[in-house]
Amino acid sequence: MIRFEKARWGNAETWLRPQLEYDLWQARHRTEQIDLKPYPSSDAA
Repeated sequence: MIRFEKARWGNAETWLRPQLEYDLWQARHRTEQIDLKPYPSSDAA
């Protein structure tokens, strides 16, 4: 992306934004596959 920017084909943010949006869309549609374990609370004394 930096090479595109240096070649004056836009800036890195312009090229990276669509990829970031795609990655976020993929992650949000796969939330059922994410297995989380409860994080221990610090007030459990």
